[in-house]
Amino acid sequence: MDKKIDVSYPLDLIESLKDIPKKRVGACSVLLNNKEIGGIIIASTSQDLKYFNISPTSLPEPPLKFRMINFKNEVYLIEIWMLFGEKNQKCLKIHLNPHEKAVQQLLKLCVKTNMISFHFFDVNNYQLTSAFTYLNDDETDWVRRNNTLSARLQTDHFGYLLLAEYQAKTIVKTEKIYNYLPQNEIDFFVRNGGIQVKLSEISELL
Repeated sequence: MDKKIDVSYPLDLIESLKDIPKKRVGACSVLLNNKEIGGIIIASTSQDLKYFNISPTSLPEPPLKFRMINFKNEVYLIEIWMLFGEKNQKCLKIHLNPHEKAVQQLLKLCVKTNMISFHFFDVNNYQLTSAFTYLNDDETDWVRRNNTLSARLQTDHFGYLLLAEYQAKTIVKTEKIYNYLPQNEIDFFVRNGGIQVKLSEISELL
């Protein structure tokens, strides 16, 4: 990232990185030049990061595709596609549970800032790679529409799990799927009065 850009992370998020199971994701926020940006923390293996060519020196800027999948308009699942490779043939599919407050908080921040961030944590080498992207008009419309929808949903982890398991059966060899980590008692968001950790200081805590 440009040296003029200042990124800092909630201390609770950094201290919890090693406890996030591999191939799981969670909703979070970070400070970008003191502005809170919604994000997704992604606990990835070194093998998958190599497959997608993601590293601190090769920040990802893949095309994105947002989907809201539902079963009988009762159970919902957010699926985000990150497309990699010269022909977008490699796909990282991220699942989020819109029934949970943390995901609803993420959507609200995306609406507020028209941005989303992705934070890849290498569970093998303890490295963190962050990327920020502005949402285009279609993505912004999707986020606004589904922010309104998710705000009406009741908590439903079991139904979400069944829908996520079904979606996982549809992936092909060129795709990797990362599932949501329940966050009922986990807070990875910036809080007033909370301690923040700068990107340059993270290695000292891992």
